Amino acid sequence: MSVLALLLAAQTALRDTVPPYVAFPEAGLDDPAVYAGYQTRLYRDARGNAIQIYMEANSGRVVHLWADALDESLGFSARDTTGAPARLAWCGAATTRATTSRRVFSSRFTAGGTVQLGLFLLGSMRVERDFQYAGRQRDSLGAPFVVPELTQLTDAIVRLPAIDRRRALALLGARDGTALRDRLLPKLTATRGTTVWSIRVEQPSFDGNHHLTLTLSGDARRSRVTLAGRVVTIRPLDAGPLELTVEIATDGPALTPLGRGAIFNDAFRRFADSLHDPRLEREIRGFELLTSREKLMAGLPNFATYFGRDMLMTALLMEPVWSDTMAEYVIAAALAKLAPTGEVSHEEALGGQAIRENAARYLDHPDAAILGNLQAVRENYWMVDDDFQLPVVAARYVANEAVSEARKRAFLKRWRA
Repeated sequence: MSVLALLLAAQTALRDTVPPYVAFPEAGLDDPAVYAGYQTRLYRDARGNAIQIYMEANSGRVVHLWADALDESLGFSARDTTGAPARLAWCGAATTRATTSRRVFSSRFTAGGTVQLGLFLLGSMRVERDFQYAGRQRDSLGAPFVVPELTQLTDAIVRLPAIDRRRALALLGARDGTALRDRLLPKLTATRGTTVWSIRVEQPSFDGNHHLTLTLSGDARRSRVTLAGRVVTIRPLDAGPLELTVEIATDGPALTPLGRGAIFNDAFRRFADSLHDPRLEREIRGFELLTSREKLMAGLPNFATYFGRDMLMTALLMEPVWSDTMAEYVIAAALAKLAPTGEVSHEEALGGQAIRENAARYLDHPDAAILGNLQAVRENYWMVDDDFQLPVVAARYVANEAVSEARKRAFLKRWRA
């Protein structure tokens, strides 16, 4: 390899290495006892979207939340040879990269000895949340978990008359009922080389339009891996700690992140810079991770999506320190999701959660239009408080003398229809 090629490779590696953008608990800022074995790190991927990795020592659950346009999640559980939760620890730097079709993120962990991994769940954060709310993280590592709506939808399609079944399968891009059922659970495959072993966990969306993968890998000279059903066992071959690399990848769409220069006004940024306060810096970084051109998210990891009430309330509370463009992003996000009756969306369902809700709609009212667009975003208009908040936010934007009349007219003209 030429000197130039080596320099280019080194620059690429350096560019792809990312430190945590935010971490909890953090020495000097947090009381570790408050977190009771819960650790989390948040990163930015190669497109600037937030990735949160959290580990719960009490259950051994490790979850990668991808706060992107599909609100994705990739989780698994780790246990030792006694069946007790295994403690993983972060090791080394994370890396990220992107191609025209995929975003990839990789992190490294260590364990104290033999570890078993299972209960792989790849899909929507909302499904992971329901999985944990139901206490399913305590199931045996090989236990399957499928949301009932998708099982019911699969059964309903398989039972259709032959002509209707072929049409339904074509809308979902599946050759037959078996191929459709294969999408309900992740597929695990093992590869063992002389220097590296890997376990690949693949999960397509139910409609086949998007794909998540989680790849476990390690040094075959220092550890041995076995795959039995849906359970992965990794055994060390020497006295050192067991090292494990976890790589996640998605072909789902990304959000368009906003940095602090777009979020906060000049006066606040000067004030924050003058304090050199690590706690305030972490708060600002956390806010950046929740903010995109498309929306403000309510919070990570449990609410990594649009919440109308929370977004509008935040716009009012943050007004003194926000840039004058932020109100436009907030109002635009709310107007884009208005019901035909003018109601403001309280919450959106994306990706896997949208598929889940649209599957339930199809089961109630079989319609090819629903089946052909299972990932259509679902809006929740149940709450009424956000209906009252939007006019207040809009009125304060119109009354803001710092924004020119020409800019206000240009912004509002886009939504006149």
